[in-house]
Amino acid sequence: MALSKEHKTQYVRIVNDVVHPSYGFGRIDPRDETLLTHGGGWLRSYDIYENIARDPHAYAVLQKRYMAVIGREWEVVAASDRAIDKKAADMVRYHLANLAHRFEEEEDEASISLAGGFDQTCLDMMKAVLYGFSVGEIIWGQDGKETFPLEIQDCDIRRFSFTPGDRMYKLRLLTPAQSFTGEALPAKKFLIHRFNSGGLSPDPHGLGLGTRLFYPNFFKRNAVKFWLTFSDKWASPTAVGKHPRNATDAEKDTLMQMLQAIATDSGIVIPDTVAIDFLEAQRSGTVNTYQELVSFCNSEISKAVLGETGSTDQQGSGGSRARDQVGNEVRIEIAKADADLLCEMINRTLVRWICQFNLPDATPPKVWRKFPELLQKEDLAARATRDNTIVTMSGRSLTEKYLVDTYGVEFEPPEPKQPNPDDAPNIQDLLSTDLSEPLDYRGVPGKTAKKKRVCEKGYSCGDTCIARSKKCISELNAQAKAYSDFLAKRVAELEAQLKATIAPPPPKPGTVAEISPSDIQVDPKRFQYKVLGEHTKTGEVGSLSGVRKYDPNLAGTVQVWIDPADGKTYVVNGHNRLALANRLGAEKVTVRYLDVKDAVEARSVGALTNIAEGRGTPIDAAKFFKDTGLTKEDIEAKGIPMREKIAQDGIALSKLEDSLFRRVIDGEMPVERATIIGDSGLDHQQQRSLVNLIDQQAKKRRNITNEVVRELADSVRSASQRTETQFDLFGSSQTVQDNAMERATLAAVTRQRLSREKKLFGTVGKSKAAEDLERAGNVIDVQTSQKLSREAALTLGIFDQLKNLSSPVSAALNRAADRIVAGESAKKVQDDLYKEITTELPKLVGGKS
Repeated sequence: MALSKEHKTQYVRIVNDVVHPSYGFGRIDPRDETLLTHGGGWLRSYDIYENIARDPHAYAVLQKRYMAVIGREWEVVAASDRAIDKKAADMVRYHLANLAHRFEEEEDEASISLAGGFDQTCLDMMKAVLYGFSVGEIIWGQDGKETFPLEIQDCDIRRFSFTPGDRMYKLRLLTPAQSFTGEALPAKKFLIHRFNSGGLSPDPHGLGLGTRLFYPNFFKRNAVKFWLTFSDKWASPTAVGKHPRNATDAEKDTLMQMLQAIATDSGIVIPDTVAIDFLEAQRSGTVNTYQELVSFCNSEISKAVLGETGSTDQQGSGGSRARDQVGNEVRIEIAKADADLLCEMINRTLVRWICQFNLPDATPPKVWRKFPELLQKEDLAARATRDNTIVTMSGRSLTEKYLVDTYGVEFEPPEPKQPNPDDAPNIQDLLSTDLSEPLDYRGVPGKTAKKKRVCEKGYSCGDTCIARSKKCISELNAQAKAYSDFLAKRVAELEAQLKATIAPPPPKPGTVAEISPSDIQVDPKRFQYKVLGEHTKTGEVGSLSGVRKYDPNLAGTVQVWIDPADGKTYVVNGHNRLALANRLGAEKVTVRYLDVKDAVEARSVGALTNIAEGRGTPIDAAKFFKDTGLTKEDIEAKGIPMREKIAQDGIALSKLEDSLFRRVIDGEMPVERATIIGDSGLDHQQQRSLVNLIDQQAKKRRNITNEVVRELADSVRSASQRTETQFDLFGSSQTVQDNAMERATLAAVTRQRLSREKKLFGTVGKSKAAEDLERAGNVIDVQTSQKLSREAALTLGIFDQLKNLSSPVSAALNRAADRIVAGESAKKVQDDLYKEITTELPKLVGGKS
């Protein structure tokens, strides 16, 4: 039975994950709760697991688990008996055995390679058991004939991150230039070994035993610390010195020095006016309490790593053979599982890549670690007795192959049988034989002579035609009919071949037609407007992943374009609908052929169609605007209303500096906040200054609202600066501190309070300045906000103008901001500023206070 497209399609994918969604193309952080809670930062989070490996007991059991795999001999098994497969196995075996042996030392100075042989590489990869994953970089070499792994370098996993793809995660290298998502890495270059100790959600970082060992190791460290304190306190008595009541401070210091000397000197000399006693501490507990706690933690560590405690925590002088046997079986099972997981990773990566580079037609061999103790050893004597009984009772013989495979015996080849002249038939007997009877000319009974066929109609062809086709083909009319049928069939075949070779004329641009989804090509990097879809194979973003029926009435029209370079039809707008049609087996989709000159114009038409229909995200629109350089005026000229939020936000985001826009794509900056910054009118340098200021405040855990960001954008132009001296371990340094954040916060708070000051509206709203402001069309939020009256809007508009000019309002904001920076109460400064603003504002606009 042929598989349906549903069975071949993966539904649980990265792009439609609702438990751990990946918005944009941000980095995937580890889902290990221990790392998230106690790691203390991405680059240093794995240090807590490295500290576990420093514990002697944890190190011992981890090494025991590692060496249970590395200590096994390995073998390379050919995929089949074909010559090319055997050659591939020999080639892989040779290159693995000589891994890192062909390293050449630098000519000018002594050097050493940190890479080792195949066993060392496997040991490096086994670190995934503790950390969750491990990475090795393959350095490929060539000798003119073959491509081979020269060495495999062990890599620090803290230098890597993962980003989501469509169906797989992508390994990235963190660099100074790309310290968040990292740089893309080439294929067939890195080995990635994952270990999952039972995590609920799949994670490219794996889930190592470190998450299981953290708390036992943490409790053990604290128990040892308290144990040392206990020992220091109770190991020796406390010395007590007694001095006269009227002793001076100098005499008391001398007495203290005498007491301290008791701990190190064999004897001391003291005056008769001084008395020294020893205070014995009274305790109810014993040292066994700490020892038992440490032993318990060690036992938990052993069970987590080895699955048993018999080989590490033997108690007393006796032992239990049954316990040790069970523990050994568990240890072997874990080692076999570790070895199989490691070998599977090597087989699907390193081994396969070696064959693809050198013998692409061969089936790659398999590398396995040997576990001979798991092979069941059969009692061959008992089996021989059973086979003899079966042969005796059945009277049948055993085959030579069975005997060789079962018992490993070898037989000499049988001698060729010589012909016996006495067995040949006598010539006299042949001459006297009745030829009317069937005769076996070899003298073997049972062989009969073949009868000659005779046609019932007397034709010379015999009865072959009747026996095969049930009709006589020797008659003329029958022959003519058969030939006529043959010609008709042949003509039909030629017509079909002719139609297949002559392609139909291409449809005219602008026409609408129904075509098969399989006739439409996909090239997301050239045509997909949505950022997420550019990095998927089909160009889809998962928006239709839950749909189980393709309805052509709801699907609408898919925009396509015929590329004159290859004559193929490509989807421009409708990647998700096309993917749905292919997945559900739809026979036809409705398409419109675009009338454009090249792929760039085709993508523009598809993108503008999405924007006009409100599809996609502001990030999608912004990337398109950045790539094409289209402005707000260009969009309106094409008939797209700017009231569409995607268009508005997309234009604003497209004005961001490139590194800031990258942060929006990576999910580091909220889209709404980035839209405010892009729409603020700041140049790229001012945008970076604004974002740096916001980042500094975020590190101080200050809550920065979007209203504050709007005010902060204005304050970047007019904020004052001051020089401050800071002292640290390296001395003092002069740093320039600005008050932009404090100024923006004050402006936002003041503006909010002004919007509720109805008494002020009558004074300011009737002033000449308000009339000029309204006449110029600068009244803010009158059309869009119904919450403010005309007078309130005028008052806020005047405040917004004066706060950024060289005016008393701007000066008052700067003074208030400096007071907060100097350490004054923010609430008091806000109240003082508000009083000053409400007093000065009517004077500035010509009203009465």
